[in-house]
Amino acid sequence: MIEQPPKTRIFSFVKPWSDRSKKPKRKERKEGKKERSAGVGRVSAQMGPLPKSSPNFPPLPTLSLPFFLFLVSFLLPFSAQSQQQPSIYDHLRLNGLPMGLLPKGITDFSLDPSTGLFHINLSQPCNAKFENLLHYEFNVSGHLSLGKIDNLSGMSQQDLFIWLPVKSIRVDMPPSGLIHFDVGVADKQFSLSLFENPLDCTAADPGIDELPDSDASMNQPDKISFEVGPEDAGIAVS
Repeated sequence: MIEQPPKTRIFSFVKPWSDRSKKPKRKERKEGKKERSAGVGRVSAQMGPLPKSSPNFPPLPTLSLPFFLFLVSFLLPFSAQSQQQPSIYDHLRLNGLPMGLLPKGITDFSLDPSTGLFHINLSQPCNAKFENLLHYEFNVSGHLSLGKIDNLSGMSQQDLFIWLPVKSIRVDMPPSGLIHFDVGVADKQFSLSLFENPLDCTAADPGIDELPDSDASMNQPDKISFEVGPEDAGIAVS
């Protein structure tokens, strides 16, 4: 009896489905990378060469403390000036009036923007010279409006030998180059150029302190008497 050789078993190593499914994915990934690299190449070709990196600037120098303090002390006065309140002369100019209506030597002032009522204080009663003399009391007040000051108090004008209280001041609108002083009995006209800048004000004569009241000056005009010689006997002077 012939012995048959043992049968050999042939095992087929079949990979699981999961392993077979990975191969296409790897191919897809490689193809996707190729497409993306090709797309980047097309975009770079359209945009041209990439710009060079920006140059490196040197670091800014640091400020030393003494220099910083010097800079602050230098700039502070300018910032303080920019924050200063307008003066009474500025308010006159903003209302179309010359600054020289009020003299130098004003110590302080107040102004109500809603009503236009203002008050100024001087260091002393004083006189200012233009064509005539202007007298200012310690305190001057009035109502400020566009092109006009009315209800004025504390200001008088000399006319010949008489001091007349100034009741109001106005300029023509449109400007005519003239300014008008209302002294009650008359309307005095002067050139605006006389009041371009604040006038120097000198100490007043103590005898000027007793100025005529505005109503009294209208109802009781001052009498001026002259000595009449024999040759002028026929001339009546009142």
